[in-house]
Amino acid sequence: MITFLTGDNDYAIKAEIDHLKDEFIKMHGSDGLEQYAAKELELNKLPDLISGGSLFSALRLVIVRDIGENKELAEAIAERAKDVDDSTTLVLSQVLPDKRTRWYNALKTQAKTLAQLRGSGLVRWLVDEANNRKSDLMLADARYLITLVGEDQWRLSSELDKLLNSGQTIDQKLIDKLVEPSQEETIFQLTDLVVKGQVEPALALYRRLRLSEIDPHQFIGTLSWQLNALLVVKTNQGQSSSALASKSGLSPFVIDRLKPLARRLTAKQLKESMRLALEADFEMKQTGSDPDQRAKLLIGQLGQVIS
Repeated sequence: MITFLTGDNDYAIKAEIDHLKDEFIKMHGSDGLEQYAAKELELNKLPDLISGGSLFSALRLVIVRDIGENKELAEAIAERAKDVDDSTTLVLSQVLPDKRTRWYNALKTQAKTLAQLRGSGLVRWLVDEANNRKSDLMLADARYLITLVGEDQWRLSSELDKLLNSGQTIDQKLIDKLVEPSQEETIFQLTDLVVKGQVEPALALYRRLRLSEIDPHQFIGTLSWQLNALLVVKTNQGQSSSALASKSGLSPFVIDRLKPLARRLTAKQLKESMRLALEADFEMKQTGSDPDQRAKLLIGQLGQVIS
């Protein structure tokens, strides 16, 4: 039997592999478990991968990660998929495979696609993760943590470990104490200050970002993205967050965060803000102006447009 794990969620793919390993070892022991990175395998290894059990174990679980990195082996496995012994489970994994390849099209009927979690699905996963690690996490606190660090499951898992290791009850107060907001969240806070006309605190927050080694070009790029997202939310105010997320590709969390800001701004202000951000980006790239000073100037200009 072949199991093909694919999709854009590398965290979920690894978690699924770990689950399959744990279940196999629990039921059959570790003698029949084999793990490989595809790029390290020669084509002559194929007969061993698809063969049956041995003297040491009647059943086998064979895991080959990143199968797309060894196209020759992937094609060979696809051609001999029916020859995999009944006593062997061959697990192949590949994040975002090239769907134009013959091997992918041959194996896609056996694929389990694991997509990035978003919205309520991500919140539910985080709550369940806390429960699996013998702790409680309220839905509101899970949403708050996601808001601070973003939707990357690797980082969310790491931050959850940090909170659990504190030995304290997880709430927003503890999250604020132990979790460093993502750069995107800090820039959102800066945008919020500008919208409220608090330019000096916004500049202070920018200086804090610079101390965390964010590049001015990166800052303006992220700020431009947020302004564009604000414009999308502003021009679609009648739609629900889920409907707009499906239409625009924006995260429901991002949409919910931006809605209060969008209500305070006009479409004209947002379009002018976007123009200023693009102008700043062009000047930094084409005229050799000081990136740090240009970013600070942009914050001041946005304050004037929005006030």
